[in-house]
Amino acid sequence: MNIRNANINDAKWLLDIRNNKIIRALSSDKKIILISDHVKWLKKNLANSKNINLVYVNNEEIIDWYCRLDYMSNWIYLISIAVSPNSLSKWIGTQLINRIISMLKIWDIINAEILDTNHKSIKFFSKYWFKKTNN
Repeated sequence: MNIRNANINDAKWLLDIRNNKIIRALSSDKKIILISDHVKWLKKNLANSKNINLVYVNNEEIIDWYCRLDYMSNWIYLISIAVSPNSLSKWIGTQLINRIISMLKIWDIINAEILDTNHKSIKFFSKYWFKKTNN
């Protein structure tokens, strides 16, 4: 597996995935993010030692996926996973979620905010025993 911790040098790759038209369509926040805003946000996110930021790097040294767990409070995390549209259906998401699950404690709670129209994400998370809740 080519999974590693994200770092500030990954900012452009992460933003390219996040700003992709397909990814934005499936996100609750559909606006394009500027690189300057993204770098500021990423530095702050990486500085929080309770957050978990993983990336999958392919053989061409390009980031294809990222998985982010933002620590909210009291062992509760908010998960965010995104994939480059060129890398769909390659089982990388399965590798990432398995890595995340193995890193957490049994009492940790992971929440995912998924649009009702994002059927692929709902199906993906339900495979890993995530339950749908109403806010």
